[in-house]
Amino acid sequence: MKDKKQNQKKPALEIKLLKDRIEKLEKLAFKHKKIVEELRESKQRFEAIFDGAIDGLLLADLDTHKFNIGNRKICEMLGYEQDEIKKLGFEDIHPKEALAHVLEQVGKQAAGEITMAKDLPVKRKNGSIFYADIAASPLQIGGKPFLLGIFRDITERKKTEEALKESEHKFRTIFDKATDGMFLMDLETRKFLMCNAMCLQMLGYAEEEFLNLEISAIHLPEDLPSIFEQIARFIRGEEGVRPDVRFRRKDGSPFFSDLSPSLVTLAGRKLILVVLKDITERKKTEEEKRQVTDKLNILVKKLEDKNTQNIILGEMREMLQACSTMEEAAPIIRSLMEKLFPHSEGALFMMSPSRSDLESVARWGGFPEDVDDNVFAPEACWALRRGRTYLVENVSVGPLCPHLKHPPSTAYICLPLIAKSDVLGLLHLRCRQSQIKSEENLICDLKDMAVILSEYLSLSIANIQLNERLARESVRDPLTGLFNRRFMIESLVREIKRGERNQTPVGIIMADIDHFKQFNDKYGHAAGDNVLIQMGGFFKAGLRGADIACRYGGEEFVFFLPESSAENTFKRADQIREEVKNLKVHHGGELLASITLSMGISTYPDQGSNAEDLLGVADAALYRAKQEGRDRVIID
Repeated sequence: MKDKKQNQKKPALEIKLLKDRIEKLEKLAFKHKKIVEELRESKQRFEAIFDGAIDGLLLADLDTHKFNIGNRKICEMLGYEQDEIKKLGFEDIHPKEALAHVLEQVGKQAAGEITMAKDLPVKRKNGSIFYADIAASPLQIGGKPFLLGIFRDITERKKTEEALKESEHKFRTIFDKATDGMFLMDLETRKFLMCNAMCLQMLGYAEEEFLNLEISAIHLPEDLPSIFEQIARFIRGEEGVRPDVRFRRKDGSPFFSDLSPSLVTLAGRKLILVVLKDITERKKTEEEKRQVTDKLNILVKKLEDKNTQNIILGEMREMLQACSTMEEAAPIIRSLMEKLFPHSEGALFMMSPSRSDLESVARWGGFPEDVDDNVFAPEACWALRRGRTYLVENVSVGPLCPHLKHPPSTAYICLPLIAKSDVLGLLHLRCRQSQIKSEENLICDLKDMAVILSEYLSLSIANIQLNERLARESVRDPLTGLFNRRFMIESLVREIKRGERNQTPVGIIMADIDHFKQFNDKYGHAAGDNVLIQMGGFFKAGLRGADIACRYGGEEFVFFLPESSAENTFKRADQIREEVKNLKVHHGGELLASITLSMGISTYPDQGSNAEDLLGVADAALYRAKQEGRDRVIID
């Protein structure tokens, strides 16, 4: 009975176990289906990412060196279809001459020594080459070694780098050849990073010495707090940074320089590019001018008690201080002298540059116009001979000055105009014929203020002459007397605008003395300077009135010829080139070697519409002339 019951329970148990197994199988099947779907979705996501990547992706079999798969971007880069990619290997996508290097890099990437191989040449299907940075990682797929490469096209970056190199080369050339001093300094360390030859010449250091200096070494100790404050203000972009700063040479001597700083950031470093121009002479002239102005102010103060005369002299002071040339000053002096001495006549005489004679530049009150009365030698005046005022109250007693070819019948006074022991000219005053009765009072007035008036006029004229000298120095090269580079650029821009307005050409000639260094090496730098001086005189004498000659820097010169075609400019340049060979330069009693010129030409508007382009074309032509043997004219 018991066995019968057990036999009845057995099928039921088996059915239950079968149901449990079926249920487990169903769950496994559902789970498997889910895994398959997830795998499919994962594969789709991988393929979407793989194909949508912005960089080229390429999977390479390391055993066969063949490619297994590539994404859409690598196909675009190489110019192949997906099916074609699978037939390619490393030797198919890299130039033959670079293959060894490429395979060496691939080996290092496969070994895990490096990840990135930079700047590798890659060959397209059409044979053209582009450059890529290739990052690669080794993989194991199905037990086989693979390498996944990520290609990034750097062709544009290389072009940019090449352009940057060219730009850096141009900057270095300009930097080294600049006629002003230049240096580059790190603002954090206050160390110098680079400098040009003119900077070294101005400061008296060798390049290695200079680059090991700190900023404190090139300034006087008492100036350093101000210098550091100026740097801080410049970095903050504040106004009021002084353009002129005092520097210290290696020998300890100070000099003033115009400063033109520019803030530069390179690789995250704050740098400052400084351009210096020695203005010691200008400062000296300005100081002389200041001293003259101070003296003028003192003299004016002495006359404050004379109201009418003070007003006139104040007007004269303002007017003369505003004058830039004696041509402007002469009529002002004439007008104000008529106001100051309404009953007198006279003339203002100026010493000639040769100092051999004086000539009137202003006359008033009926002073004779005859040449004999208006030009005379310095020895013909007693005031100039004695170096002080000469007054003749009674012309019948005399002695009279020999320069008075038509002796006056009234009293007169000659006032020498002297500044710093230098005779500038003469002021001559005398009574008018119609004022005989008041002659005694007039002469008394003249005697009272003669010294003050002559000193005042002397200092005013000296001030004007200083202004004229400053103006000349600002546009002239001190050695050759030719216009300097700054004036040349401004004038060339002006002539180009005039040519554009009038539809006329402008010819530009850039000239360089051949083998100039040999003059310095063989005869010495003084002889080289003498050559430059003689060349300056030669160019000034040989050009048309409208042509402009400038010293461009070193032994280079630039001329520009308004309204001159390319043909005429070439002819003129060739004529100069031939004529300069006849120039004889002596130094130390020795005749120096003959001079030859290499010249390059450009013309507006044929070869450029701005000064920079035209000078660049002329410079390139000059370079060709040098390369092709010198002593020639080249026009591109």
